Amino acid sequence: MPDLPQTRRLLEEGLEQHQWSGYTLSGFSRGEPFTLFGGKVSRPDASVCWYSAGKPVVSAGVLRILEDNPEPWDWPMHRTFPELEGSHLGNQSLFAILTHQTGLRFVNLDLSAPNPEIFKTLARAKPEDFQLQAGQPAYDPRGGWWLLSQWITRHTRRPWRDYLHETI
Repeated sequence: MPDLPQTRRLLEEGLEQHQWSGYTLSGFSRGEPFTLFGGKVSRPDASVCWYSAGKPVVSAGVLRILEDNPEPWDWPMHRTFPELEGSHLGNQSLFAILTHQTGLRFVNLDLSAPNPEIFKTLARAKPEDFQLQAGQPAYDPRGGWWLLSQWITRHTRRPWRDYLHETI
C-alpha cells in the first residue's frame, strides 16, 4: 500500500477541524487495491464504501448480473435473503433498494457486526422506526449499500469487491 503521508495528514486535519466526520480513499497501486480511512466510517470492506459515488459501479454490476438472469429483478428481497422473510425489508424489491424507496434509513448501522446480526437489525426495522412512511424515499447510507453488496455476492457466488473490480 502506498504511504501517502501528505494525503493522510490533510484528511486527518479535516477530521480535527470538523470538515467531515470520516473519510475513505480507495485506489489501486501496482494493480492491488488499497484504502485509507478514518473517522466515523464503516470498514471499507464491509460494504460498498463509496456510497453515492459508487452508485454507477454498483448499478452497472447489478444490471450485468440481471443481463444473464433477469428474474431476480421482480423478486422480493427475501427470495435472495431468507433472513429477511416476513419483514418489511424482505418484501421490498431490488428497485426500491436501488432508488432508496424502502422507507428505511440505517444511518448508524454497525457494519462491523457479524452478518447475522446485521440481518437481524434489517429484519426488525419498520419505516415508522425512522419517522418515515413505507415507500418514502430516504437516502440510506449504510443498510441499502450493505444489502446491495450482499445481493451481488449471493447472485455471483463471489465477493462483491472482486466481482465489481473484475467485471465492471
